[in-house]
Amino acid sequence: MGIPTGAELEAQEGDNTMENSKPTQSERILKYMRENGSITPLEAMGEFGCMRLASRISDLRKKGYKINSEFVVFKNRYGDKTCVKRYRLGESDNAVRTV
Repeated sequence: MGIPTGAELEAQEGDNTMENSKPTQSERILKYMRENGSITPLEAMGEFGCMRLASRISDLRKKGYKINSEFVVFKNRYGDKTCVKRYRLGESDNAVRTV
């Protein structure tokens, strides 16, 4: 028994049957966006240990969910401008917003 590959983990994640009631990362991310309005990669990492939010968003889009994104620009702890992507359910603008 070795460490599962990414493909094996994704196959396991996609096999969420009634017998396996543990929600997938994608399901948790969808619920988080419904409850909080949006999610960033930093929030996904902290809440779910999800290091590939863009991939999970892609999975949800393939399932038919309308998810839009925007870059949010902010200053980091050193005062430098940086940006992250914020994903939202069902909105139509794709703008850059400064915080």
